[in-house]
Amino acid sequence: MSQTKPLVVLLSFRSHAAFAEFYPSLLDALHRKAEVQVAHTRAEALRYLTSTARPRAVIVCSATPSYPEYVDVSIRLEQYARAGGTVVFAGLFAASVGFPDLKAMFKNVWGLPWEMSRCDDKTYALNLGVKGLDVASLQRKFWASAILLRGVKPHDALYVGQNVLKKIVAGDAGNRAAPDSVEAAVTFTVVGKGCMGYIGDRAHGYGPATTSAILAMCFRPGFQQMVPAGTVTPVEMPTPDMERRPSVLVISLDDFQLENLDAPLYRALRRNAWVTQVTRARDATAVLATHPLPSAVLVTDGSITGPQHAKLLSRLVTYARAGSRVVFGLQFSNTVRFQDVPDFFAQWGFRGWERGAYRGGAYILNPAGIPQPLSEEALFPTTSMKANLFRGVPREYAVYVPDPADGYGESAVGRETPAVFAPVGNGWFGYVGDVNNEQASLRLLIEMLGVKIKPGDMGPRNMVIWSPSEGKKRTMEEEIPLPPPQTPHRPREAEVEARRRQREAKRQQKESQGERFADEANAHLGRREWLQAADKYLSAALIAGPKPQYLSKLAKALVELHLWELADSAASRALMQEPDLVDALYARALARKGAERFGSAKADFLRVLELDSNHERAGSEAEDLGEGVDPSQFDWPEDEEDEEEPLEVEEESDSEDFRHVGNGKPCKDYNHGGCARGRQCRASHAPDEKSARDDLGRNVCLYWLLGQCRFGDGRCAYAHDRTYLPQGGWWTKTRRLARMYQAFDDAVAAAPRVGVSEGILAEALKPASWRKDLWAGGDYAEQAKLRRERERADSGADDFW
Repeated sequence: MSQTKPLVVLLSFRSHAAFAEFYPSLLDALHRKAEVQVAHTRAEALRYLTSTARPRAVIVCSATPSYPEYVDVSIRLEQYARAGGTVVFAGLFAASVGFPDLKAMFKNVWGLPWEMSRCDDKTYALNLGVKGLDVASLQRKFWASAILLRGVKPHDALYVGQNVLKKIVAGDAGNRAAPDSVEAAVTFTVVGKGCMGYIGDRAHGYGPATTSAILAMCFRPGFQQMVPAGTVTPVEMPTPDMERRPSVLVISLDDFQLENLDAPLYRALRRNAWVTQVTRARDATAVLATHPLPSAVLVTDGSITGPQHAKLLSRLVTYARAGSRVVFGLQFSNTVRFQDVPDFFAQWGFRGWERGAYRGGAYILNPAGIPQPLSEEALFPTTSMKANLFRGVPREYAVYVPDPADGYGESAVGRETPAVFAPVGNGWFGYVGDVNNEQASLRLLIEMLGVKIKPGDMGPRNMVIWSPSEGKKRTMEEEIPLPPPQTPHRPREAEVEARRRQREAKRQQKESQGERFADEANAHLGRREWLQAADKYLSAALIAGPKPQYLSKLAKALVELHLWELADSAASRALMQEPDLVDALYARALARKGAERFGSAKADFLRVLELDSNHERAGSEAEDLGEGVDPSQFDWPEDEEDEEEPLEVEEESDSEDFRHVGNGKPCKDYNHGGCARGRQCRASHAPDEKSARDDLGRNVCLYWLLGQCRFGDGRCAYAHDRTYLPQGGWWTKTRRLARMYQAFDDAVAAAPRVGVSEGILAEALKPASWRKDLWAGGDYAEQAKLRRERERADSGADDFW
């Protein structure tokens, strides 16, 4: 298999055998033009849709992504298309998708008014007015038994009835009014930077016309390879398992120590990591050839930069690029030869880096934010040291910078740093230039090595101090505790406060409107008018936001309407914000029981009893589910993934900037110094999937926030500054992030692509908007009617309700 071929992914789920049997000619054509991978499960589908190795196209071969339990897959499909990909609904999709599921998917996820119309057997004609495809290569007419979509704009309708085509052509020519929408057997529309198509041909075995249309969509002209804006740094799930503690290799080729000043570092490392120290190059090489490899390497002196150790240094570069950490500190900066520094930088691929000044003075943590994955909570915010500085390092890789208050010019502050943590391939390069091993520097080295320590782990150390009056004097220095976390200095706090007051005024207006709807809903609920109550709670939530108190009652009304999936969605959104909300848990348990998801329903009932042991109805329901049911028969794929930490909903704003989408490309001026063009700006000031909104209204880069942005501070259109980000944002929820990283890694490990390196996209970690939740789509009356008809048909009763 050639890796030069583009990747096409088939979302077949459990129906791939049938797809392969019915559509062999399409499969053969795809294999000739592309590397074809098949996703059989939800986890596999999410892997391909959220991978940094983006597919050229994704073909949805079954109706599974339209099911309520796979709404997350549907959302990722839309995001993938919007980023530049192509999604085609084909194969068994049209013949097996349900009418309400298709309508809800296109409306809620894709924002399209498309819905199923009818099945019609006839000749369909090609609409040459469709843009973005090589329509000249397609067959002008073909006969098919097709399931039509209605509500399609004329220029999105690729194949239509011949009479419909005449109306479209006449409208384009100005001879008559063009129809607002038409019925179409095949559609193709632009979605953001990408496209989405639908194939209504329900034949078991496509003819040349349908096959050519699918290939034209998958390999459309003008496609640009989607390159991720950076990489993210995985977060491991917290665990007490000591077998998983890090292992550190210490390379000390010149056995030089400075009066035991480094003793606290070794003491803290040995208490929290497995430490191996070597003094010969061949021993270091041997350790780097073992399995498992150490998780980090500390180089303590400059001998390694000499020509006699060139092979070992090259091995360290390779080791770091593969995903590990190599840190240079202690006496490295004091013993490295000046003439060896340029070659040292060249081996690491650091262009423009130089050895800077030797300077003592005050330093502060980088005000724009320290490099990920380092934690500010593990470091001193300020320190004094004598250090050999590096010059020319990109600002986002600097951990400490000279304190401007110390008399160091602002231009120099941006040029030199005593401490660097920079990405190298999939790993990291660290440097601390402190020559006296101050405690702040030792803590930084430990943090760079990925080792977490506790108060007291470093302990005291013996020191020799000198003064003019007393000369040399031995003393004991105690471990200096970290200061308590401080609120970061925010020089634009007045601007933040002004924006907060504006938002608060708007919020109060919305909440007042929402409460009026909620009061009406409560009255309907008391009168057991379930549909009216549900509609009013929906209105309250759409205006004032998805407040848990609204959604838990909405879930109750939806349960009474037997709209199980929508009730589950509403209750789950409430629980994301308040995991212990008993009313929402009980409503969700009833919804899952109604959907025959007995295992997850029982888990929710038991959780209710943990929170309220006197909840008699939950106890009775849990007992009923304990007898004679298969607890996992119908459970959804993600039922085990409930949030353990509250997840705040990103507040929507009524400001012009929040709504200013422009051409969809982020405005660099707006996110950095401010945009003077305002509403006249062609670029976007609005939040998007690749950013997080801060209290100044700026959009902060997710790749910088979660790992590394390949554009750097100077070129990235988004802000690289966490100073004004809200505390407790989703990016701080380590358990959720760790679970998502692990699920992605497991899916890749189960089906690795030879020669392809994959990571998860930063935007895949951002929670989906609540407006794409199932409950937010509304249409409760229509869905309740369909549910009654279905249950009446299943029961055979003349009258159900």
